Amino acid sequence: MISKLFFITIFSLASSSVFAQGKMPDQYRQMGGIAALAENCFKTKRLETTLFKTVGKALYNNPAIGRTLYQLIPFYFEGYAMGAKKRVVWNGSLQKYNQKTFNCKSQSDASIVRKFESQMLQQLGAKK
Repeated sequence: MISKLFFITIFSLASSSVFAQGKMPDQYRQMGGIAALAENCFKTKRLETTLFKTVGKALYNNPAIGRTLYQLIPFYFEGYAMGAKKRVVWNGSLQKYNQKTFNCKSQSDASIVRKFESQMLQQLGAKK
């Protein structure tokens, strides 16, 4: 549980280069965008469901992080809305949404979304 809690608050400090660079709000925006794209492309809410279960468990085990998570969740929903509406993902290094839109019909784009989703699920400790 500690490792999952650590992931929630320090999402990509030690992860591969596919993740956004930046602070926690950047990482939550990116996760929201990927969750929206995965839902659109693959008809799955697995990333969002796993995130919310992990957040719930973290809050249950450590209520002191509640305010921090309360402040971060709106960034997730902002990223989700942009991913759903414009099919883009937040770029923490550039501090803006990317200009490239993802097309689920493109095998290359779908592969990128799947890779992001898989890595995020792995970091959240999701079972395969």
